Amino acid sequence: MLLLINVILTLWVSCATGQVRSCHFPDIKHGGLYYESMRRPYFPVPVGKSYSYHCDEHFETPSRSYWDYIHCTQDGWSPAVPCLRKCYFPYLENGYNENNGRKFVQGNSIEVACHPGYGLPNEQTTVNCTENGWSPPPRCIRVNSTRKCGPPPPIDNGNTTSFPLSLYAPNSSVEYQCQNLYQLEGNKRVTCRNGQWSEPPKCLLRPCHFPDIKHGGLYYESMRRPYFPVPVGKSYSYYCDEHFETPSRSYWDYIHCTQNGWSPAVPCLRKCYFPYLENGYNENNGRKFVQGNSIEVACHPGYGLPNEQTTVNCTENGWSPPPRCIRVNSTRKCGPPPPIDNGDTTSFPLSVYAPGSSVEYQCQKFYQLEGNKQITCRNGQWSEPPKCLHACVISPEIMEKYNITLKWTAEQKLYLRTGESVEFVCRSGYRLSPDSHALRTTCQDGKLEYPTCVKKY
Repeated sequence: MLLLINVILTLWVSCATGQVRSCHFPDIKHGGLYYESMRRPYFPVPVGKSYSYHCDEHFETPSRSYWDYIHCTQDGWSPAVPCLRKCYFPYLENGYNENNGRKFVQGNSIEVACHPGYGLPNEQTTVNCTENGWSPPPRCIRVNSTRKCGPPPPIDNGNTTSFPLSLYAPNSSVEYQCQNLYQLEGNKRVTCRNGQWSEPPKCLLRPCHFPDIKHGGLYYESMRRPYFPVPVGKSYSYYCDEHFETPSRSYWDYIHCTQNGWSPAVPCLRKCYFPYLENGYNENNGRKFVQGNSIEVACHPGYGLPNEQTTVNCTENGWSPPPRCIRVNSTRKCGPPPPIDNGDTTSFPLSVYAPGSSVEYQCQKFYQLEGNKQITCRNGQWSEPPKCLHACVISPEIMEKYNITLKWTAEQKLYLRTGESVEFVCRSGYRLSPDSHALRTTCQDGKLEYPTCVKKY
């Protein structure tokens, strides 16, 4: 009895919330399911089921193919219109033929540009691809109009290809073009008819096509593919294969459609674990690096990388070259290690060093070491020494010049290493200038971009 009550309550809640829990046999106009007669007895089916289907001649799927999958969702079958009419644009007598022979699909509207003195019947400007073909049929007929037009209408992120005039004769045409990174939607040509310009095009940010994620893929890929291309601003979750990870160091993340394309551009990066280095220094043993990282390898005296290389790179296929120290035959010694600005070696320099010898550097106070702190003598030459990046000094004089003070400290003078950040506030009675840098800024090799504050009105 309790079981029966539970079933009744469950059914009542399902109906009350409007959820569709099953789909009946799909009515695919101008197409059908593959193996239709075999599948029909198993309907209705639960949400989540998908079936391959085909379209008749002159029709195609929303993904522009003659077959695809139809999915049972909580809102019913998707796509709702599985088979769309194909309309091929005919040669346009007495008109402009930039669309001649092009294929459009059901739902597309195309603006027709006729030669001066000609137009579509009933002063229409567009034709529509419908289930039954073009409506109205695209043809240019002689029209009688004496009303002129003013300058063509401006559009966002685009302009006319010719210098605009103050007055245009009836049936004159003008073309538009979009700025870089924008894509024209609509007819690029507008026509003057009865004193009015036809509908101008729009310049929209270029859409993104289905992303090719090497060594990974989108979640729910097959369900999402029919809805591409997508506009700028769309984001999708994706995963990376084994041995790869996202730039955020995870096995999954979001890929974003931007005006420059998909971001990140390389969604899945190879992981490279540094091996134990026989006959070498093992400070990186077991550490993880990712595709694009370059690591300097320090071998013991008398050993080195093959081909006199000093670095290994983490690539899409792993380490290149593989990090291993081999015996090298070199009798060429090195002189004293090269000096560096604002730093020195940690040991007293010798006049001569044996092949394979190593020396370490350190920076003066407030300076930041960039590069490998250790250099090695190979074939009479030292490897590339590191640099000591300048510190940033914030003085009372500088802060007075820009009408700012430090936000989190009462110190009058402050030293920052490269990469460290600081935040300022405007002095009392001052506000941030509209064209100023941000109040929070970062030290970069002795340079800071200071914000500027100006007097309040």
